[in-house]
Amino acid sequence: MTVIVRPAPPEHFAWLAERAHIVVNENFRAMEAISGYRILAMVGFDGWTPASVMLHIALSHPAALRHVLVPAFRLAFDPPNAVVPGCGKRLINLTVLSSNTRSLALVRALGFRETHRIRGGWSKGVDIVLFEMRRRDCRWVNQDGQQEESWAA
Repeated sequence: MTVIVRPAPPEHFAWLAERAHIVVNENFRAMEAISGYRILAMVGFDGWTPASVMLHIALSHPAALRHVLVPAFRLAFDPPNAVVPGCGKRLINLTVLSSNTRSLALVRALGFRETHRIRGGWSKGVDIVLFEMRRRDCRWVNQDGQQEESWAA
């Protein structure tokens, strides 16, 4: 199966918005992994600040993450240059509902650190869990902006 990772066109944003329970606006950007006409994974970015960006992830299958993981971290963390249209952020934030145990396990396995819980922030008994990852702590992208060796293939 041939997989292409590319900037997601705005008409595809609804795919991620529905799965991640978010509302996209004119500042939203995303990248997607596609095979044929099927979206396998999408990573979206919004909540831009001078130092950070909010990340949103949706997958059609857990294995699809491997296609967008390193490109997403590089886009967020690497400074812009002629080759990589990076954003140069020092921090990635994301939120997960406490009822979404699979997503909680995934973001922890990726290296995100829980920083806060908004008790009942989604609904009664369902917290909004805030996570962060700092550039210096990202094992998926070396400090010089290169891929980790284990992901180079």
